[in-house]
Amino acid sequence: MSLVFEFLMWLLDIYAYGLLIYVLATWVPPIYRFIYPFFSPLYKKPLEIVGRIIPPFGMLDFSPVILFVAIQLVMRGLAFLYVFFL
Repeated sequence: MSLVFEFLMWLLDIYAYGLLIYVLATWVPPIYRFIYPFFSPLYKKPLEIVGRIIPPFGMLDFSPVILFVAIQLVMRGLAFLYVFFL
């Protein structure tokens, strides 16, 4: 059970860091063109779904922040469940 929990937490952590890299790379076009084929299939659809729920506010798109917070909430929920059922 501990191994499964640690693996899930590791996957969510890697996904969150990848999201951060993807969002920061959008500000630097040469880097974005390089990582787009690898990161786009993982992050484009979830960001579009969150973007439909919470539309951009003027020029600001809060969907990456909302997705990052959602990942952190899932991680905290999993940690709580792990400790609660341990």
